[in-house]
Amino acid sequence: MMDEKTFQQLDVNQRGAVSYDEFRPWCHGQGISDHNAQEIFEIVDRDGDGLVSYHELVSAFEESKAAFEEQSGVRGR
Repeated sequence: MMDEKTFQQLDVNQRGAVSYDEFRPWCHGQGISDHNAQEIFEIVDRDGDGLVSYHELVSAFEESKAAFEEQSGVRGR
């Protein structure tokens, strides 16, 4: 998961959201392929505006975590 400080560093235009071009290098650093990075970006970009806000990122993470916990029967801390 990306923390808010990292997100702000990626937001080179300081608009409160990152584009795919800003997001992709972080993904590469995490070992994520371009194809998978694009898929992740499209899923997280809930409103389809081509930008991902920190709120969208956190919401997507929380939903995927909850789905995993429900599916696996595991509860996070």
